[in-house]
Amino acid sequence: MFYIDDQGTRYRRGKPFNYNGYYYGTALATDDQFEELGFRPVIVEKAPDGRFWCFSGPDNNGQFSKTARELDAVKAEFIKSEQKQAYDLLSITDWYVTRQQEINEAIPASITSYRASVRSICDQRRNLINACSTIESLEALINEPLQLYNMEQEVYYANPDALPSYPNIEDFNEEESN
Repeated sequence: MFYIDDQGTRYRRGKPFNYNGYYYGTALATDDQFEELGFRPVIVEKAPDGRFWCFSGPDNNGQFSKTARELDAVKAEFIKSEQKQAYDLLSITDWYVTRQQEINEAIPASITSYRASVRSICDQRRNLINACSTIESLEALINEPLQLYNMEQEVYYANPDALPSYPNIEDFNEEESN
């Protein structure tokens, strides 16, 4: 939030300023003082997400100007991020693969299932990202919450419109101990 005078000059709470030949120190840079001087309060809208938009602002009405980033480039960044996340998740079990190659010891079925699940989820997430035809649809997909809340039943449930979640290795380790 900021305040603006009739000449378009901006003022912020707690910031000293000069106005009509008078100096107002930090202690006088208050909401009450700005209102007394007749300044208009401006509520600044939420800034656009820089991962999807090039933007400038806010203007004197608290609005931002935005232009969509190039869709294919943004998709490529998110796909690269997905591949990195899958790589990191798989790397914690890579030693099983190395051990199997070196001494021919079998990889536990739970680990094989976990690794297949990570790859599958990564493919699903990449396909969903690639299916977006506009920067708006990509932004909506990426920003979908993983869970929604049902107020009547007072429970959270999986959001069907969100990207699928990567598996948790602990869930697969529990399978083997059962």
